[in-house]
Amino acid sequence: MPYISLLNYWKNHDIEGVTNMVDDQVAAYYINEIGEPVALSKSHLIDMLHKRMKQVESNKNLQWNFEVIHRAHIYDKQTVIFYTYSQESSDYHETNKTMIAITFSARKANDPSPIKSIYITPNVKDFHN
Repeated sequence: MPYISLLNYWKNHDIEGVTNMVDDQVAAYYINEIGEPVALSKSHLIDMLHKRMKQVESNKNLQWNFEVIHRAHIYDKQTVIFYTYSQESSDYHETNKTMIAITFSARKANDPSPIKSIYITPNVKDFHN
């Protein structure tokens, strides 16, 4: 389950560990404020995450939280969808989260499953009545 390694690296601000998990030819997209996907290179993706890690690490009131929403196997690949947020609220439904969908390639002997695609959607709130 490569997503567990990814979340451990992320929570511990290990940008090198995360970087090693991302395929050099990753298909990465950031969904902007008007809902359009913006393509990211691996270096831009890692740079964005590294900057955010530094912000969380430097503020004692922030910490990484992850909530796995869904896991699935598609052919020989694994897809994981999760929320991440760094500031908790007493009203969980009002907490701004980032939703991330990641696809890992098939695992090979002695080779961790690299991240083949990632979609990042910020400012997500739970839908509730």
